[in-house]
Amino acid sequence: MSFMSPKLTASRDVIDLRTKKGWKLLWKKIWYYKWVYLLMLFPGLALVILFRYFPMYGIQLAFK
Repeated sequence: MSFMSPKLTASRDVIDLRTKKGWKLLWKKIWYYKWVYLLMLFPGLALVILFRYFPMYGIQLAFK
């Protein structure tokens, strides 16, 4: 008897990206959960704006 049964090791959420159908399913899942990805994007985008672009205003002001 095997330690893990095949039912426990197989996952229904695995996407086979070797086929065109797999890529289509991946993009469909990404589109379905787009708000989750956008929520992950906002903190990084805010940090880039805060520490990369906001200091440029001070540099511009210093040379006027």
